[in-house]
Amino acid sequence: MRRQLGKCLYATWNRLAPLPAWLLWKAGRRQRAQRRAFVFARCVEPLASLFLGPRGDGAIPVRAMLMNNLLSRFCLIDPAFPLDIDLVGAELLRERLRAGQGAVVATVHTQLALAAHGGLRIDGRSPLFIGFGDGDLRSWSWGSSDMIERIHAADPTVFLKARAALEEGRVLVVFVDYVSPSGGPTLISPNLFAWADAIGIPLLHMLALLDEEGRIRIELAVENGETRGARHRARQFLTFVEARWRRRFAICRPKDVTSHFPVPAPVSSGS
Repeated sequence: MRRQLGKCLYATWNRLAPLPAWLLWKAGRRQRAQRRAFVFARCVEPLASLFLGPRGDGAIPVRAMLMNNLLSRFCLIDPAFPLDIDLVGAELLRERLRAGQGAVVATVHTQLALAAHGGLRIDGRSPLFIGFGDGDLRSWSWGSSDMIERIHAADPTVFLKARAALEEGRVLVVFVDYVSPSGGPTLISPNLFAWADAIGIPLLHMLALLDEEGRIRIELAVENGETRGARHRARQFLTFVEARWRRRFAICRPKDVTSHFPVPAPVSSGS
């Protein structure tokens, strides 16, 4: 009962969020908007947690969910408002681009990964995102006045378009988690890793989390180039993620979901 009430209240918050977002935006300089959002989210989190009920280890923090909503609203007010980002491993990305190739970055939904739109902007060009979810793309364009570019993961030509983007030297940010069954682990598709294995390209791993000061920490890491096989590469990616976030994951092809996990629910479109 409390969980259902929590969901209803969160849906109500989503409808009412434009007002507190506008008030927070107007409360000071645009350069400090993210900080004000963080202070607000940190203060509201205990109350929101009471209604949302117990959350297991590795659940997306309520403050990250609130930050996602507020920062997305800020984008509708000022698309180019500055983000406070701590980018770790930027040189790994630049090395790939200096080699005359694009780069493929694997990540998962944390409610903060949209910060990569501005955070991974290299030489005036923002990355191309691949994933599920629908919404107002203007509100997803964090950290840059450029509209976010997205290829839907269900597009039957997704890998053809990804290959073409790589040949243009683009950075691709690919969400590899796709469903979160009730009470079960978040599922990781091995499809990206199989594709990368087939065409012989290395991947970068990425995780975006909120630090204790309200900065968005985007960490990049390079995979072990000697690892071969889709599941081995997917497992290596999960080793990177699980070392930084205590969330439960399992590797499962999308077509096998109903046989292995009978009660799936979509991952939130918030990244």
